[in-house]
Amino acid sequence: TLVANALIAMNPTENRVYSESAPPIAALKTVCGETYKFCSVHQAAELLRDVMYLMSRTDSEQEKFVFFKIQSIGSRQIEVFQRAFPTVPWMFVYREPVQVMMSQLEQGTKVSNCVRPRVRPPPAVSDLLLQKGQNAHDVTDEGYCAAHLASISESALEGMKRAPSLGTAVNYEYLPQVLYEQVLPERWNIPVGTVEKERIQKISGLYSKGTLGRHGTFHDDSKRKERLASKQVRQAAEMFLRSSYNELEELREGYKQDTIS
Repeated sequence: TLVANALIAMNPTENRVYSESAPPIAALKTVCGETYKFCSVHQAAELLRDVMYLMSRTDSEQEKFVFFKIQSIGSRQIEVFQRAFPTVPWMFVYREPVQVMMSQLEQGTKVSNCVRPRVRPPPAVSDLLLQKGQNAHDVTDEGYCAAHLASISESALEGMKRAPSLGTAVNYEYLPQVLYEQVLPERWNIPVGTVEKERIQKISGLYSKGTLGRHGTFHDDSKRKERLASKQVRQAAEMFLRSSYNELEELREGYKQDTIS
């Protein structure tokens, strides 16, 4: 949400932003199935390209860019997005493992998006559980949530390895600064002037998926999440999420070195 808000705020007349809009993912899951049971990956890419093309059409001479913030579950379909748009840059926003788990489990384990699919676990999640000697029926809710999240981050890592120059790992902790200092101008070749930078800074101080304080001001809740995390959350995060988080951090550090050199 923070990134989507920043992209639209930086230049409302030139940028169009879809934030977790249903059609792209619905098309893939409804027509092809999450594991492409009903069509090939190539056909899925063609379908996705058609859907996003229709969503991107405009009669405005001012619009220049269209950005899509895809639901986290869509990260498991990154290969299809890459086939559909092989030259389009993208970013994957990740967060410290305990913090992201606490965000997911905030309303309770039984209703959280990361636990509900355990009744019919996707193959990617089942494989991760099996690697740790566990299964979807016996693992704790915290463990299943961590495996679910790990399947997403590991898919993103695979996508970045397929096309290192197009995929960018972005640590939530460094938003929004990394957006206007590195991602947009250096990775995506989109200029960010003083006005655009100020707009991003302003909107980023008003709203995100963190907590809203008095007068609608955004306060990062990372420390609170760390403090309230249970032993089960910490153990699950370490078992399933720590390795992919460390790999993403290595990639992020690599971009910094490339910029320096």
